[in-house]
Amino acid sequence: MCWPFGKKKKRKAEPQGPDFVRALRSVAGFVIGGQRGDAALQRLPGCRVTVAALVDWLQAGQGREVLRLAEWRRLVGAELGELSEVAAAVVRELGGEVREPEIAEPDPPSEPTDNTPPIKPEAIELFNQGYDRYQAGDLMGVIALLSQALEIDPRFTSAYNGRGTAYYYLKRYEEAIADYISAIELDPNDATAYSNRGNAYSDLKRYEEAITDYTRAIELDPNYATAYSNRGNAYSDLKRYEEAIRDYTSAITLQPEQWQTWGMRGQVLFDYSGYQAALDNYTEGLKFINSDREPLGCATLHWVTGRAHYQQGQTQPNPRLYFIQATQSYNTAYDLIEANPLHTPDTLKILRDWIKTDRALGQSEAAAQLTLNAIQRLERTLQNADPQYRRLLRAEFQDFYRLNVDRLVSQNDPWEALIEAEKWKAIALTWLQNPNADPQKLTRETLQTRIQQLCPNPHTAILYWHLSPAQITTFLLRPHQDPQTFSTPTDPPHTPATKTQTNFTEWLKHYKTTYQNSRKEKEDQSSPSLLYKEGAGQVPLTQEGAGQVPLAKGDLGGSLWRDQLPQTLHHLSQILNIDTITEHLTDIQTLILIPHRDLHLLPLHALFNSPRPAGEGPGVREITHRPNLTLLPTSHSPLPPTQPPTLIGHPTTTKTLRFAQLETALIHHLHPTAQPLTENQVTRAAFIQALKTPAPFLHFSGHGSHNSENPNASALCVANDRPFTLKKLNTLNPIPIPLICLAACETGITATGEFIDEFVGFPAVFLKKGSQTILSTLWTVNETSSMIFVVEFFRHYQTHHNPTAAFHHAQTQLQTLTWSDLAQWYRDAEQDELDFSDLTWLQSQARNIDNKPEQYPPAHIPYATPYHWAGFILTAANPEF
Repeated sequence: MCWPFGKKKKRKAEPQGPDFVRALRSVAGFVIGGQRGDAALQRLPGCRVTVAALVDWLQAGQGREVLRLAEWRRLVGAELGELSEVAAAVVRELGGEVREPEIAEPDPPSEPTDNTPPIKPEAIELFNQGYDRYQAGDLMGVIALLSQALEIDPRFTSAYNGRGTAYYYLKRYEEAIADYISAIELDPNDATAYSNRGNAYSDLKRYEEAITDYTRAIELDPNYATAYSNRGNAYSDLKRYEEAIRDYTSAITLQPEQWQTWGMRGQVLFDYSGYQAALDNYTEGLKFINSDREPLGCATLHWVTGRAHYQQGQTQPNPRLYFIQATQSYNTAYDLIEANPLHTPDTLKILRDWIKTDRALGQSEAAAQLTLNAIQRLERTLQNADPQYRRLLRAEFQDFYRLNVDRLVSQNDPWEALIEAEKWKAIALTWLQNPNADPQKLTRETLQTRIQQLCPNPHTAILYWHLSPAQITTFLLRPHQDPQTFSTPTDPPHTPATKTQTNFTEWLKHYKTTYQNSRKEKEDQSSPSLLYKEGAGQVPLTQEGAGQVPLAKGDLGGSLWRDQLPQTLHHLSQILNIDTITEHLTDIQTLILIPHRDLHLLPLHALFNSPRPAGEGPGVREITHRPNLTLLPTSHSPLPPTQPPTLIGHPTTTKTLRFAQLETALIHHLHPTAQPLTENQVTRAAFIQALKTPAPFLHFSGHGSHNSENPNASALCVANDRPFTLKKLNTLNPIPIPLICLAACETGITATGEFIDEFVGFPAVFLKKGSQTILSTLWTVNETSSMIFVVEFFRHYQTHHNPTAAFHHAQTQLQTLTWSDLAQWYRDAEQDELDFSDLTWLQSQARNIDNKPEQYPPAHIPYATPYHWAGFILTAANPEF
């Protein structure tokens, strides 16, 4: 992505004498904006420069980095006299070809092209000011200035391109696309606008549209190297590596000094042709890049060389030599650009990989020093950035704060490490409403007080996880004690005997991929899992073999993910050192889990769970989750003792939840004063009103989804699949409902890519808004076991009013329920007020189990596997609520 003038360059201090740099940019800006050569030269006095002085300055070898090659070429044909001659010499010096201006024969316009008035000088001046703001990193300033320029002259194509570029870097892609469309409408032959729009499409993963735009840009300008390179990126993202390499090679042939393309081609070659092919590519590219003129280009190629060494080392039995070569390349790259503040983002990227490699080499002190270096650089940059750019920088480089936690842990400073971890964990929830907020100031005393509040007795403890790019750290927190820490690397070097057991990065990728594939397989199956015959109830279709669970719509029965889940969780237990941690929990009965990032999406409670009824034997019995350590829910008035609960069941939807109706009816039987709201009644307005109405609990049985990239877009589906978003929930305050149950909502496992940032979902926001406890699900569970779990939860809650104990009871029931018990459960659930089809279904299920003992062995436990019970989690402000 390029600014219309080219990529960002080093910004020099405002000179007291002649400002040759500004003079050259000003002339180029006027030429590109459509001004005649003599009009462009009239801007020089404002920069305290004459034409002769500018020519002498250029002939002395200065100013080559101010403009890119294409812009020097524009000056050659701009009738600037001696300045055009010097520009031609610069083009040849930079390895380009001097081309005569092309005179095309366009279709006859309504008015001659020569009579089209040039862009107004005031607009061009604002455009040049916008370029200065772009160099300084003030993207909002760019947008403001170019918006003014377009008000003055709406025909200014370059201003649309420039403003679109600012929007692009702010990730406001739709606005960027709109500006590029305006530029294309003004000038259908503007290859830059097509290429830039392609970049926006590509970042939105609309790759085919991006390729179409890049292809159009190349048709308009066959020598447009950047368009070839960008199209190569799109092909690479689609894993069409041969086409990507072909386009990168075309770009390099046109502009061998374009270092970005050498870097990208090398990364594709690594995947397609291997390690040595990538190294050869980078070595060849460095021959064409002058380190004095393009220090960033040289630094980048050394950086990606280091990444290739590191990646290769990851696959080798003895990676140390490769890691050492990687650090040498990172060091060379760092030395080339670290002194230039404008290159801070690139320097930070180098430091990120350097730290990771030093840690892999066991050089913890060197890694700690580099981490401090990175944080200091980032903080200096943040101080001078506008709010939106500051937010983007923090989002891109917040992993340095996570690496700082690792540094503090390695220096045996667990309290400071916990403070740093909690500071950035807690801010994720605040950023939903105020994305420019700074982290809260925390002290050791603040955290000690909070731990004592959450652990009021010696039999309660907290496990607090922190996931950095380098390691997973578990803090064991108990009142009146220093934190204990347990650490394991996220991505250790390859060891054939232990790789599957210890590599969390590989484990997580496999877990997400198999889950998504299983979901897709079920979505692609058109045949229903349950047959319904009017008047005869539903007849289950079961898997082959005795004791198998009847399949239900949405069930992942028979999937690779489900079948591997027990072994998968065993591997996770090894990665997280659960056996070692459990040795310190022998006297703990209540455990609070505070996960981090992707760990929120995993059934961590299942790693500590065993089917033990309350009061029977020592060990952990009750487990709850929290989003962070310091969150305090919004307070609200106590409920009147007669206030009825709210039941929201099966909103009208295209994706039917068959058992939602029965589940809601059974809960209503347990709590007959409850106010039911079902099907078309569950409008957004009605749902919002229900959330505002005081009630002891609210049960929602419907669909939900989580958006890990944009948490505010996460939604619960009300009637007719209308979304009730997390953003909307954040506007309600307070929510006077202590207990929220979100049944059948898939809340997290939605992507197979890199680690997510801190997870913020409905449970965390409900907690913040005043609810005390939230029952939710991680995945779409078998509908029968889900119904049993939720009904048993509310059966226990009806008597004891303790959701933590009710949650433990429901888990234990599923883990110990035999087929014989299940038949009795169905008979006990039969109520006269049930819908006829529901009543018939319960009766038929009980009969099937009783009459077919060979298929349903009475002592067999059908729901013992974690798939059925580990998908439910309980998030609580206080485990004793």
